[in-house]
Amino acid sequence: MTRADKEKFIRSLCDSVRNTAIERIQHMPDEWDGIELREYLARLFEAESILSRNPHPDKRRLRDYRNTVATRFGL
Repeated sequence: MTRADKEKFIRSLCDSVRNTAIERIQHMPDEWDGIELREYLARLFEAESILSRNPHPDKRRLRDYRNTVATRFGL
């Protein structure tokens, strides 16, 4: 995937999560602030994760992904 393809994908995914969250604002409790909203957004992103939804993930690919994220991004 090229850099431009990655940028397009990231923008599309973020737009989708943002739009879903904004559509659901009316159902959110008034007392929610940044703490709850961050957790909610994290869950929306997690729901979009192919690796978390796949009942039979490619174990090598998942291991390589986790290693890369840990070593390059500190997450």
